[in-house]
Amino acid sequence: MEPMITRPTLIRDQAYDTIKSAILQGELAPNSTIRERELCEKLSISRTPVREALQRLELEGYLQFSPRQGVIIKSQPTPSLEELFMLLGTLEGLAAFWAAKRSTSKQVAQLEYLLQHHRNEEQREPEHDIALIAKHHQEFIDLITDIAGSDRLKLILKPLHDFRKHMMAIGHLKPGRIQEAFDEHWEIFQAIAGHNGQLAEQTVRNHLIKSLQAYQSVQSD
Repeated sequence: MEPMITRPTLIRDQAYDTIKSAILQGELAPNSTIRERELCEKLSISRTPVREALQRLELEGYLQFSPRQGVIIKSQPTPSLEELFMLLGTLEGLAAFWAAKRSTSKQVAQLEYLLQHHRNEEQREPEHDIALIAKHHQEFIDLITDIAGSDRLKLILKPLHDFRKHMMAIGHLKPGRIQEAFDEHWEIFQAIAGHNGQLAEQTVRNHLIKSLQAYQSVQSD
């Protein structure tokens, strides 16, 4: 793990990003242990930002503290698929509910423009670009969450979105799923544009159920 901490005002966040990247890339292997002092030396920073970063990663399920061993990297940091998609359905459904209730005409227009832009950009690709589609999906969800107007909800959703990235990419390999997902996004948009909070929430939940089913279908083939 190379020292990458360069901006004093963002030391805690950079420490978090660096340690998390090392876990996801296997540099900090599952079930391995590391001491806070070692991390401080590797990153060339003090203990406080390292401790804050580790506490955040512990809350997200990537590691745990042991009084005797130090920091233990978990072997399976992600929640179960059913748990993950249930949490996403609940939280993203709430974001859609609030967005439907709170959105202005300008924000609705922004959401519609984003969807149309995504469709036009994807149609220019000779073959489906899974990374591009995943990026578009996240932009759509992020804008809904922005419209919902809850910074706390955005913070809670962030680690769940990290967990979901590769699952969503696999689910999009199911024939016809990309078009299905776009149609589902359009239904979510229509519910928000109509300021129907309950419909927006339920449509998001249905979308995530279908996303889980698509992932499971590809995995079982």
